[in-house]
Amino acid sequence: MDDKIVERVRKLLALSKSDNVNEAANAAAAAQELMTRYEISTSVLAQTTANDADDEPVETGLMYAGASTKFPTWKGHLAAVVAQVNQCKAWREGPALHVVGRPSDASKVRALFVHIAVEIERLASEGSRERGSPGRTWVNNFRLGAVNAVNRRLREAHQRAKDGMRTEAAALGGGGGVALVRVNTAIARLDERDTAVVRYAEQHLRLRSVRAKSSNYDADARRAGERAGASISLDNRSRLGGGAHKALR
Repeated sequence: MDDKIVERVRKLLALSKSDNVNEAANAAAAAQELMTRYEISTSVLAQTTANDADDEPVETGLMYAGASTKFPTWKGHLAAVVAQVNQCKAWREGPALHVVGRPSDASKVRALFVHIAVEIERLASEGSRERGSPGRTWVNNFRLGAVNAVNRRLREAHQRAKDGMRTEAAALGGGGGVALVRVNTAIARLDERDTAVVRYAEQHLRLRSVRAKSSNYDADARRAGERAGASISLDNRSRLGGGAHKALR
């Protein structure tokens, strides 16, 4: 990704550390929208030059290595969300998370996952202290609620970037000009990258979907987590996995 874009994303993510939930939520969404717009713009540019940026090969790599064999369910959900909205797929093998996708996409996924996970942990700790340390069930539900909020915001931002670029292109070409055709082609290429990742996973990895483990439910904690999760953000910063893996959805 272009250095100037990376710097803008970093500045937006810095806002997510704010204690103001709405400000942090807006920063997270803005960062994802910026990255999606960058991918579409890069693909549009490639259509007018001899350089095709979409020929980067699909690869597998390490996303996160847990400290114990007991893997947190909420981190699996978070990895799946961040990967899918950035044209990748995530899966778990023991205490480790892996990602499959183009290296440049996987790099974004790793950074976003780490950044958001840290923010969820921070907000969960703060929320727990404010309520007098209500216990593990409350904290786990808070984290899952936060992931739900992140899921919505990332998907909304991703779609908003697509819709916005289509609208802008249509305005340039009177509703059906060359600009709109190129933007639609670029968005189609993003979708093709998703398909390529699924194809690679089917051919080279033995992924199997699994049901998430159920846990005790705490409605108050889930709502608190969703409110705080609206305050989170996204950024970027690799290894091979083999054998049977569990796909994260």
